[in-house]
Amino acid sequence: MKPWMATLLTVLLGTSAALAQSGKLQQVREAVDNPAPSTTPNNDAFEPPDDSESFIGQTLGPILLAPFWLPHTALNDDFERDGYFPFYPYADHFNGYMHREPLSDYPNFVPREVAGRLSLDYGDNFDDLQRFSGQVLLETSARFGIEARGNYYREHFPCGCVDDLFVGHFDVFYRFAQHEKVQMYAGLGANMFDDRYKNRWGFNFTYGADYFPCQPLVLSSVMDLGTLGDAGLFHLRGTVGVMLNRWEIFTGYDYLNIGGTALQGPLAGVRLWF
Repeated sequence: MKPWMATLLTVLLGTSAALAQSGKLQQVREAVDNPAPSTTPNNDAFEPPDDSESFIGQTLGPILLAPFWLPHTALNDDFERDGYFPFYPYADHFNGYMHREPLSDYPNFVPREVAGRLSLDYGDNFDDLQRFSGQVLLETSARFGIEARGNYYREHFPCGCVDDLFVGHFDVFYRFAQHEKVQMYAGLGANMFDDRYKNRWGFNFTYGADYFPCQPLVLSSVMDLGTLGDAGLFHLRGTVGVMLNRWEIFTGYDYLNIGGTALQGPLAGVRLWF
């Protein structure tokens, strides 16, 4: 190779590496491997008296539980009543996506104790970041379910080079509030980060809801809080979909923040209910 060609190649490779180092995905990569600086506890800090701690505990308890018992109460839910699924939302002009006992009101309803959905969607920030995502969810009339989602991110640079990584999670959830038109759930699981250099794990808490206001609309939202390696993780996602038989065509917005770096953008996708 001629000297000038070697020099040009070195410059191009160096530029590509520098651009990758400054990208969003590289910032995520650094966050999951850089723990926050530890702080030395202040022994001179004010300690509230025992009665104050008791008051705080009595006050915070109901506040922390409100996102669970308020929807459960508002929907007139009863843990003694099971919920059964149609083949898909609004199937056979059904009013939503669940029927609670008794079933005599719908003689043509075929109760199912297990239901699922499979989703694929694409997101883009219309600049340099793309996201390809897939989800599988299974739930039961016993209120328990499992859910897994994988997100593959690609970041493009002016040099033509590309950086990529994978972020996903797996959760076991419980449906704490259910109605013909609304189902809400919460669960615990694990977050995963993987790229060509390493993989990291973390803890995840999920809280979500599906709302079926009227045929053929489906509104879904989910929030995730957790960790990924040494970084904190916060995720919000909301979609609006239209049912076409058992297929849902949806659009929405996805926001993921890992260690202070936001990966976000609008999305569009398709979901199969089964």
